[in-house]
Amino acid sequence: MRKSYAFFLSLLLTLLLILNLVFFSKELTREKVTVGRVIDGDTFELKDGRVIRLLNINAPEKNLPQSDAAKSYLSRLENSSVELEVFETDKYERHLARVYSPEYTNLYLVKEGMSSKFLVQDKEIDIFSKAEEEAIRVGKGIWKHSNYYGCFTTDIDKKKEVVYFIRTCNISSMEGWIVKDESRKTYSFSSTPNDRFMLSVGSGNNTPAELYWDSKTNIWNNDRDSLYLFDKDYSLVHYHSYGY
Repeated sequence: MRKSYAFFLSLLLTLLLILNLVFFSKELTREKVTVGRVIDGDTFELKDGRVIRLLNINAPEKNLPQSDAAKSYLSRLENSSVELEVFETDKYERHLARVYSPEYTNLYLVKEGMSSKFLVQDKEIDIFSKAEEEAIRVGKGIWKHSNYYGCFTTDIDKKKEVVYFIRTCNISSMEGWIVKDESRKTYSFSSTPNDRFMLSVGSGNNTPAELYWDSKTNIWNNDRDSLYLFDKDYSLVHYHSYGY
């Protein structure tokens, strides 16, 4: 009786493993396609009309310094063949994909400081975070260091949606400086706060010690995110990443 029960249990576990592999493992297949036109630094259209959004990255907005770098790099792919691994379709009907030309283009753009990491897939968190950290360390591309690089430390309370800043250098003005997350949410400084100050996502009356983003939505993800602080020339002052 015990042998029959053990055999049945073993068979059941085997079937569950097979079902898990079939239904929950998403193996992506590569397809060869031809690039039509490049739309921006992380999006292009294929000759067959599909719009491809590069997975795991976020290129700078068009009006930002060095925003043309990623687009210029992708433009060399126009009218040529690349390989895709399409993951899914987003709400804009764009196909989220890994692109190979033949290098892993998504990762290359981050390594060369032409793009930041963004909504990275779990299996690729390590390689993308390390690629960005190294590009930031050497001040490559969009991560050109400000003269004030290294002048801040930060602590992010992601549940309360508050960032605590400590400034260790004398800075005459922070007017026009920008704080952003991994997405495109930004906060612009209109004055220079104290050496120690907090930036809350919510609403309130700004003081030299307490600043308010006045955002209608949360900014800092509970699992992982990154904070980037830029000066008025959009040179990097400070970087803080968590959950990677």
